[in-house]
Amino acid sequence: MEPATEARTDTPQGNVPPPPPSLPPSETGPGAVPGGRARVFRRTLRLVIVLGLLASAVMAILRHPPVIAIPPGSRGVRENRWSGSLALLPEGPALRIPALHGVTVYAVRTQIYQPSRSRTSQGEAPFKSFEGLGLGIEATVQYALAPEKLLEIHRNLPANIPRDVVEPSVDAVLHQVLARYGVRDIFSAKRAAVQQEVREELARVLAPQGIVLKDVVIGNVDLMISVRHPVAP
Repeated sequence: MEPATEARTDTPQGNVPPPPPSLPPSETGPGAVPGGRARVFRRTLRLVIVLGLLASAVMAILRHPPVIAIPPGSRGVRENRWSGSLALLPEGPALRIPALHGVTVYAVRTQIYQPSRSRTSQGEAPFKSFEGLGLGIEATVQYALAPEKLLEIHRNLPANIPRDVVEPSVDAVLHQVLARYGVRDIFSAKRAAVQQEVREELARVLAPQGIVLKDVVIGNVDLMISVRHPVAP
């Protein structure tokens, strides 16, 4: 009698079923998002980020437009914040890229300065004559910035030129010149000579700083009451 043969349970080699495909971590586990929906989500997120960046760029351009207008009677100095280079801008539209360029506008038309602290003999800073008498002067100074020297002005002078350059220069020259003349000369006899001397000295002081002196006019002279009558012409 032949021995019993054991039943074979293994399947033929050629019919072995392939293992099930493994899903990426993002698509497995509880609450997994199917692959198609995950790709749509990622694309939507990228689109939202791009649109947000574009909106921010548009708002920046609207708040800080890349083109500015240099008004008539003015010139602009554009400074490259990265390289430090300067460029002179004429009247009209000019390019200014936010975060890259800074533009300073300078008036090149004739400007007027009138000392206010020394207009009267009782003011804050009256002048002194040769005799040491206090007096006030109504002076008018006309000046302008030299357009061809604006780059040097931008590099070397403070931002507030009228206050920090013109005012102290005018006051210093007036004090120096008036102290050389007597009250009678300042009142009438040599007023034209005083005015001319102030004009020449002030022009020499302002020219190296890129400022052109147009004219100096000395008007009313105010003398202290106690000495006003004896020196009247």
